[in-house]
Amino acid sequence: MQCEIKPNNKKFFLSQYTIGYKYNAPRQLWVATSGQGKSRIMIGIIMIWAMSGAGTKVHVVFTSEHLMKRDQQVAADILLFIDDVDTRVEYHAGIEFKTEIGSLILIDEIDTYMLDDPEKFRLFTPANVCIGLTATPSMIKMEAAIAKLLKFK
Repeated sequence: MQCEIKPNNKKFFLSQYTIGYKYNAPRQLWVATSGQGKSRIMIGIIMIWAMSGAGTKVHVVFTSEHLMKRDQQVAADILLFIDDVDTRVEYHAGIEFKTEIGSLILIDEIDTYMLDDPEKFRLFTPANVCIGLTATPSMIKMEAAIAKLLKFK
């Protein structure tokens, strides 16, 4: 079976580094500019985490069903190499789900969740390793949140 996704050494290194670094910083924010392979980095992290036995389950979170299904389809051919992939990797649109202790949570476009409801996000992330990726931080939302906090009109 051939796969059209060709990860390069940089993406593989970033994935492996993340798994090793998680022991020092359980919650991380990564900014990968558009076209740098954010989806492939996430696939690499999933594979290394699952195959190394570092945790029980990986939860991959997206901001919409469309993005979730797109990345899930892209990852399907590669993730076939993980035993019990259907029970070890779960995809979610939104952060309204329960996690198991020892899980890894990968969040695509994490800034959206951080800025939309910071308290809900804070309560969601403390028990597990959480790695958030974003291409471009939501400056408009950030400006609006700061304006509201400072009571600007």
